Amino acid sequence: MVRPSPAQLPRSSHPGGVPEARRVRAREALVDYDCHGDALFSLALLLCRDVDLAAEAVVATLTRVDGTPSEPCPDARRQHLAADLWNRCVRVPDGRLPEPAPYLRPHRNRAAREQDQPEQGQALLGLVLFGAHTWTQAAALIGLPASSAAVRRARLHHAASVPSHRRT
Repeated sequence: MVRPSPAQLPRSSHPGGVPEARRVRAREALVDYDCHGDALFSLALLLCRDVDLAAEAVVATLTRVDGTPSEPCPDARRQHLAADLWNRCVRVPDGRLPEPAPYLRPHRNRAAREQDQPEQGQALLGLVLFGAHTWTQAAALIGLPASSAAVRRARLHHAASVPSHRRT
């Protein structure tokens, strides 16, 4: 096989044969990693509960996600990356996150239903803490009703404000 000479390469390619678009995307991925890598890895680890799967999901997200949607939110890029990461982690084979219930069971109360899905509560909190989502945005991404996110948020604030009565 005859390799083309540098003069025969398309103008959009680097002499090493790497198209300009790939080089730009690689630079963007490195910038995203510098800015968001730690938070995204923490979120992936929370969602996947496996270091290798989390690392693979973060690399796939950083190298394959398109540019930031044009939104006025200063955290739009992290939200965009976290949403993609959420979708990748949910599709992990034998993933531990259950799909949201398609219906409400009338014979059980709300507290019992919420206790059945602690992984969704962790994912909700992870998207808020590491993904720069609001509680409502995170709930919508996961497929939870906004009221469920509000209840979980209120419980978290209440738990944080109640002093501990441990013996020292």
